[in-house]
Amino acid sequence: ELNPNDAHILLKIGMYRSFLSDDHDNLTYIDTAFQRNPLHPSWYWHDRGIAMFSRGDYRETIENIRRSQADNEIARLYLAASNALSGDVDSAREHVARLHEMNPGADIDWLAAAYPTRCYADAGPKEKFYEGLRLAGL
Repeated sequence: ELNPNDAHILLKIGMYRSFLSDDHDNLTYIDTAFQRNPLHPSWYWHDRGIAMFSRGDYRETIENIRRSQADNEIARLYLAASNALSGDVDSAREHVARLHEMNPGADIDWLAAAYPTRCYADAGPKEKFYEGLRLAGL
């Protein structure tokens, strides 16, 4: 309310609304953020990709996170799950291998304690995330 034109805040609102399964509104916030900041940093694509996962749009998740050029644990998790759920298990396993290079102790128990799956209000996206990661070999 204090700064309705702050693109960073709009993007984060959209991403966090996706964790609440508010798929109708979340893209409005995200797309507005892209419009308000046409010279946005690459992490905008990363957050948009995460938001697309909750919608079940795994190809869009992959495309957006790739555009971000992010090489971090969260990116690898979403890329692994999305590739596996899209049927590209070989690519999914490559992302898990890269994740293990970054964090040799990464497994499902670590994930449950450390990452955003705990943020999903609806069990559907969370279950799909875990399903994709299991298919990817995590």
